[in-house]
Amino acid sequence: MAEQWSDFSYIVTNLTRFIRPNEITFSGVNSTPPMLACLLAKRAYDWDFVYIDVAGGVDPSPSSIPISSSDPLLAESSASIFANEDFYDLCTRGRMDLTFLGAAQLDGAGCANNSCIGEWSQPKVRLPGGWRRRDAADHEARLHVAHGAFEAHAR
Repeated sequence: MAEQWSDFSYIVTNLTRFIRPNEITFSGVNSTPPMLACLLAKRAYDWDFVYIDVAGGVDPSPSSIPISSSDPLLAESSASIFANEDFYDLCTRGRMDLTFLGAAQLDGAGCANNSCIGEWSQPKVRLPGGWRRRDAADHEARLHVAHGAFEAHAR
């Protein structure tokens, strides 16, 4: 009988294919599919790359599958712990090769909104992230933005 793959399995497997040898790769907050893709790539590929997770783990090797990209399990067996300031420093120095991010909204031009939904002065929803992302994105070699079931690849 043929093995059945879920849509989620296809997404994670295809995200794994964005990762290249000897690169520095980062996955952001609430980016579970990219986090799983990085963990899968660490086990599947016979070449090395550096994986930095938003929880701060560098090349984490969790004892079980984390439930989110900010799970403390990602600090287990990490080569080191990275602060957010260090991540942004790495980006602005042009050392980040691939970044996986989530976006609350994408407009027709592919611009991500991570600030608020509605008018800025009285938003319907305030969103938690992204105020520093714009600064860092200008210096990254490749940026992959995921929005729900929609995947957009930039650069």
